[in-house]
Amino acid sequence: MIDKIYSKLAEAIVQNINTDNWQKAQLHLEVIGTSVGFKGFLNENERFDAPGGYLLAKAVLDLHQITTKGKNNQWNKGIFTLFSNGKFDMEFIFDENLEKELSNL
Repeated sequence: MIDKIYSKLAEAIVQNINTDNWQKAQLHLEVIGTSVGFKGFLNENERFDAPGGYLLAKAVLDLHQITTKGKNNQWNKGIFTLFSNGKFDMEFIFDENLEKELSNL
């Protein structure tokens, strides 16, 4: 299941990059309740139109649910990095300030 989610993220990145000359692309994710925010970065901080939409957001929410089960790995931000050779990395981040902001609303 998780591998399918990572594949979906990778496919979405590749479909939204408008150049053949890239080494690394990142999707910065922010999960707030049932909402997901996406920001796309290419190479070193060049922005690209990040993919989004219901199906991709659902995949990220599924990933969040799977990886936070048991409350051991809490995260509200993530960085999915895809390299041009097809390798990828996923970093999970817990932003305490974001969590505090949300709890004060």
